[in-house]
Amino acid sequence: MLICNWLKEWTNLAIWKACVSSASAPTFFPSFDLEIQEADSQEKVNKYNLIDGGVFANNPTTCAFTQALQLCDPSDEYKLEMSEDLTLPMPPTGRDKFFSSSSVLSVGTGKYTRQIRHEESENWGTLEWIAPLIDVMFDGSNVMNNKLVECLIGNSKSYLRLQPILDKGKGSDDIDDASSKNIEKLIETAKDYLNDQGNALIEKFLSASS
Repeated sequence: MLICNWLKEWTNLAIWKACVSSASAPTFFPSFDLEIQEADSQEKVNKYNLIDGGVFANNPTTCAFTQALQLCDPSDEYKLEMSEDLTLPMPPTGRDKFFSSSSVLSVGTGKYTRQIRHEESENWGTLEWIAPLIDVMFDGSNVMNNKLVECLIGNSKSYLRLQPILDKGKGSDDIDDASSKNIEKLIETAKDYLNDQGNALIEKFLSASS
């Protein structure tokens, strides 16, 4: 399920509810019980039980890219029902023009680097696999989405993925580690990444995309 502000079904959705829905990571936070009034009805209420979208698209770039493609291609079999309350800048009409004019900047939150070794995991059961499996799912989804967008755009200069490496001492990637010490480390890691290579990559990307 994609929550998009140009679809009628999400017209009445508060931003904070969308954020909580997308951040309800299984085993870390409870699922979110979402109730939203249907756009064309004062009585009908739609109900959803939502969890973190990272379980299938931790890097949502592909989702955003395909939605934009549907908006610009009138021949697409999946018609998007636009909200009459929203005025959106429309992408160029037609797939060829869309691909040739697309530029995508994707900002990550740090690359997972810890390995799961065979000698450690060969006898793991359900309890031992719960937390590591979520990390593996999120990381695998992230990598796959990244590769798909690279293939779709076909021009390396028009796609930039910013993703610092979280090596030892550069901050923990544990979802539930919101300690002030870890947050300070993550901020410092982001600053170092930008100074070392991020800013130069962004300048190059903007120059190629203009």
